[in-house]
Amino acid sequence: MTVVQTCALPILQRQGFRVSEHPSFGGVHRVHHGWAHYAGRAIDVNVGRGVVEARSGYAHRFDQLAADARAAGYTVLWRVPGHYNHIHIQH
Repeated sequence: MTVVQTCALPILQRQGFRVSEHPSFGGVHRVHHGWAHYAGRAIDVNVGRGVVEARSGYAHRFDQLAADARAAGYTVLWRVPGHYNHIHIQH
């Protein structure tokens, strides 16, 4: 399964995650330097503006999501510079 399969993205939403930076989920802001978000091969996941997930009560859920995505073969940016307030998941 790839990130572009939009059937998987609502599952994350039902689990309380906010999916963004994908053409099918609100579009992509013109702040990304790479091509993956624009091509629909990457998503950002958080719980909303103003929350630093790595330092919140959500941290354990995000740690698990990152581990699951890595185990499924995705590239994950989480708890690295620029990615403490959201997870970047890319295929």
